[in-house]
Amino acid sequence: MPSVLRLPDTTEAEPAVPVGNPSLARLATAEADARGELAAGRGMVAAAVVDEALAALRGVVRAGGASSDESETLAMRLCVLRAEAIQVLGGEKPGAHAAFLRRTAPAAMLGDWEWGVPASITLAQAIIESGWGRSAPGHNLFGVRGIGPAGATRAAINEVVGGLTEVRAGPLKAYHSEAEALADHARLLGQAPAYARARGTGDDFSAFARALQGVYASAPDYAQALESVIGSERLDRFDWTAADERGAAGR
Repeated sequence: MPSVLRLPDTTEAEPAVPVGNPSLARLATAEADARGELAAGRGMVAAAVVDEALAALRGVVRAGGASSDESETLAMRLCVLRAEAIQVLGGEKPGAHAAFLRRTAPAAMLGDWEWGVPASITLAQAIIESGWGRSAPGHNLFGVRGIGPAGATRAAINEVVGGLTEVRAGPLKAYHSEAEALADHARLLGQAPAYARARGTGDDFSAFARALQGVYASAPDYAQALESVIGSERLDRFDWTAADERGAAGR
């Protein structure tokens, strides 16, 4: 899996089809189909086309029919189109918040596709931890401690200890891009034993948020804060449960 994800330019006239793999080449035509539906103003159909392609791509990967690099490149391109279609469907108004979601939603959805971490949870955490990306030194959207792919920065972090908020300084991971930070976050929640209970909640973002309480963050109202942001920003439309609803209505 590549360490740095770069979001493709959705204005390109032709998709990058992995012609060396016939299975992926057939699926890649869905990108062109979805782009055409989106250009025609049929966002619901475009999103449904992409959802079907991503589901089929998952089957190809599980069957060993594609390398991780090939499948991830195509999946990211599809997720970019999926995010664009969802924002069109939602009547997204131009602004800083819409721009942040346009940048981050594709990688969050890729994390959902690869690791089963709800995109709504990832986006809500990024919004809360970074203030919509305004406070993210080294592209660290989540305030994750340690040494990252691009080194580290130092910053003060608020932590709740024994009911009291303490300010602690320490090294924070630095990344080459927001997409790389989002990929690292999804990998952490998708693999670390500490989050096994959260992963066991399935598609229920509320249950996932509650399972993170006291494990991912020490703030006593962390789960409530996540659910509040997800509700106010309608972030659950980026989850795969929303994909099931679009699949039923979009065809």
